[in-house]
Formats: sequence, C-alpha cells, structure tokens
Amino acid sequence: MRILLILVALLAVACGRTTPKTGTPVQTKAVDPTFETEKILENWAGQMYVMAKDLGYVPANLNEIPADGWGRSTRYARINATTSNLCSAGLDGVWDTNDDTCQKVISGNLNPTRNPDWTPAKMEAICTMLKKGDISMSMQTDGKSLLSRVPAEMKPEFIACSQSVVINGEQRAIEAEAAWDIHRAYILYFLLWSLTDKPNWSSEAKRLEKWDQAGAKRIPVVRAGTVYKDFESNEIAAEDKYKGWFLVVGNVRSVATTFDGSPYVEMATGTREFRKIQCLFSPGFKSRLRVMKKDEQVQIPCRGGRRLIGNPVLECRLGSTFLVNKDQTEALVAVGD
Repeated sequence: MRILLILVALLAVACGRTTPKTGTPVQTKAVDPTFETEKILENWAGQMYVMAKDLGYVPANLNEIPADGWGRSTRYARINATTSNLCSAGLDGVWDTNDDTCQKVISGNLNPTRNPDWTPAKMEAICTMLKKGDISMSMQTDGKSLLSRVPAEMKPEFIACSQSVVINGEQRAIEAEAAWDIHRAYILYFLLWSLTDKPNWSSEAKRLEKWDQAGAKRIPVVRAGTVYKDFESNEIAAEDKYKGWFLVVGNVRSVATTFDGSPYVEMATGTREFRKIQCLFSPGFKSRLRVMKKDEQVQIPCRGGRRLIGNPVLECRLGSTFLVNKDQTEALVAVGD
C-alpha cells in the first residue's frame, strides 16, 4: 500500500509539470556593435588614464588594446606628451572615414623624464628641472650617466641646458663635503658625472657613496678622562650631555664580559688607577672586540651613560671613523649595528 501511494504521488508531480512547446525560439536581445564599441572605448580611457599616471608618461605604443564591438582591431595613437586616443573604424570597417569612433584621453600631472624614449617633451622637462635646481632625475642605478643616454642629435641642446649646473656644481660639492654634508656632496658629484660622463667625478661620487650608505654622522669627539670628570662633577648634567652619539677616545685598560655575557671595554682616564669608564656592548660585538689590546688607543661610538660604583658605564657600538677635524673635536662616524 505504501509503495502504491508513493507511485501515485510521483505521477501527480509529473503530470503537474508543464511540457515546453517544441519549435518556439528563445528570444535574445541583439547587441548593438556601435553602442558596444563606445562602451569599450570609454572603459579603455579610464584604464589608460590610470596607466599613464602610474608610468609618469604617455607611452608611444601599447602591447595590448581591445577589439571594437564588431570584433575588429582598434588603433592606438600617442598624440603628445599628455594625450592619447583609441579609435575604431566604425560600422563600415574602413579607416579614416566619417564613421570612425575615437576616445581621447588627456592625462595630467605626469613626469615625462621617466619616459624611456627620448622625446622632445622629455628633453624639455629635463632642461626645466635642471634650471630649477631639481637634480633628482640625474640619479641612475644601472651605471649609465644621463649624458650617455641622450641621442646624438639632442646632445648639443642637453649640454647647453646643463652648462650652468656643471659650472656651479663642483664648487657646491666641495663646500658640502667641507661642511660634512656628505649626502649632498655625494648627490652633487653624482650629478656632475651624470651630466658630463667625466670619470673623475664618478670616482668622487663612489668615494662618498660608501660614507652616505653607511649612514655617517657628524658627532663630537670626547676624551675618556673628560667623560669621567663630567660624570664625577654632575651625573644628571652628564647624562643629558651624552644622551646622543659621541666618539670616546682613550686607551684600552681591559676587555672582558659581564656576568650575563655582555662584552665591555674598560678605558683608562689618565687619572688614578681605579678611575675608568666602561664601554658596554651587546653580545653580537664580542668576536670583533677580540682584536683589541691593552694600552691600545681606540675610538668608540657611545651614547647615554650612568654611574656604576662611581665609574661611568656607556652604551657603545663599534663603527667606522671617516673624518676627524683638525681640532679633534668632531668626527664623521658610521655607527655599527
């Protein structure tokens, strides 16, 4: 009986379904190729605007461009430094007739100097930047100077617009290095090389590049005895005075480690035997401190400090000293990590 009821229910469901009539075509909305082409070109315009902004320039050619509403190839053109357009041949499929459809894109706030192609717009932009003193465009990373990139027919114009920068550049670089403004001196020498391709300025730039990349800082030079006396005189004032980096100079008295394994160097202060300063390092410097010898004069970058059992204890690192002034009061130092 239960099986019979199930069969009856299934039959009722089957009978209740509507059987579609055969031979009735499915209605689909026709796509207007002209309207579709307009949509394609408008979408491309938005993408092109973003692309040009990201690149900094309007490219001369594109690797990929969309087909129009008829599935035919479109045509891209760069009109000028900020403008481009994409065209369809239209309904008749013939180029340069009245039914051609085009979408123009005007991109603003571009940087034509980033364009790998040497266009008149790029040359004009570079000359404008040089006249304004903007030298960032000269920094190249592949070992080629800016002058070597300029096409032969544009070199006279390039040399003419860069002449004033070259004439004044060397003196400014010398003054910057004398003032220990190493980053500026490095940039200026690099600029001079990039504008002239002369190897002597390349050598100067490479010499200063090492200092610049090492993060060299201008810091005071202080004798170990002076540090001790300052802390002995007024610990609070000394902590404030030595909170920044300074180069402490003195003779090694001993090299040892604390109870927790941190290495330190004791410096003699030139006064009594028990008066000393302690240069405390992190454990990572232990292997580099092995070469230090007793009574050897050393220069160690340190900062901060406190008195422990009467003697100053400083936070120190090893570093590279590039320059020390004649008065032995300041040094150009790269503090190690």
